[in-house]
Amino acid sequence: MTYADQLMAAEKKRRTRRKAIRTVVVGVISSAISTFANGWFLMLAVGIAHTYWLPTLPTIGYWAAVLLVVFLRGVFSIPVPARK
Repeated sequence: MTYADQLMAAEKKRRTRRKAIRTVVVGVISSAISTFANGWFLMLAVGIAHTYWLPTLPTIGYWAAVLLVVFLRGVFSIPVPARK
């Protein structure tokens, strides 16, 4: 294996590793943003239900809503089909 081949193989590994790291970082950031947004939407939905339909329904704070979204992630997410 020549030096040029070794450099090409190292570059390919670097690109693959960089793409994997970027995918993980983007996934974590987008997951965090969607969790906070879904917590906000849940809090608003409970507040609207309290105001217009069920006055006996207690309201919920933002951080409690975010915590519920974290624990009930499957309820607040869209299923993505598996890639083949």
